Amino acid sequence: MEAATDTYRTTVVKAKRQAILKAARAQFLKCGYTHAGMTDIACDADVSTATLYKHFRSKEILFAEIVEQASDHFKFDFPQPVDGASLEDSFCVAAKTGLKSFLASDVQPLMRIVIGEVPFAPELARETFKRVTHHWYNATIGALDDMIAQGYLKPHDTSISARFLIGMIKEIFIWDGLFHANHVAPTDDDGRKIRTLVELFLHRYSVNSPDTKNVVWLRS
Repeated sequence: MEAATDTYRTTVVKAKRQAILKAARAQFLKCGYTHAGMTDIACDADVSTATLYKHFRSKEILFAEIVEQASDHFKFDFPQPVDGASLEDSFCVAAKTGLKSFLASDVQPLMRIVIGEVPFAPELARETFKRVTHHWYNATIGALDDMIAQGYLKPHDTSISARFLIGMIKEIFIWDGLFHANHVAPTDDDGRKIRTLVELFLHRYSVNSPDTKNVVWLRS
């Protein structure tokens, strides 16, 4: 009986936490960080303010959790090679998949919110930047290091090349969305823009540059 009661309580606590996170996400996206009220969030989540603060002792911590959730749904494991495809094709597939994941997540609108909070909540801004970008850069650096080890890319400082690669993607596909409230995700059906930036990257770093189309990736 006691075990069943404990299980029920745990279920209720988890449900309330998820309700709070859902309500908070909607409030932050609608009102921004400064104007989103903890009382309004509690009301929308159908919990008391005391319950809200029991789960999240500050609005900053609550917002950080929202960012963490969004980042978890944003999977930019770039690049993830495709068996039997050329190195160039593998990069293009990975870039398209990762970019689609990014634009489908709440990361972009949340980052837009944080940009306006930099003067007032610098710690919040730094933490958000860290949560969003570290996964992106670290996954890319790890993949590039692996390609160097297998002889597909020239030995180089991947902490720089990762920024070069991601920077091109940001410049073409992401920056506009940070500064336009009603931004429509760019379309690139034929992959022309992605292929162009991949060609530029591989021209600099591929062992077989500039001809990368015949380099077939075989996953280890």
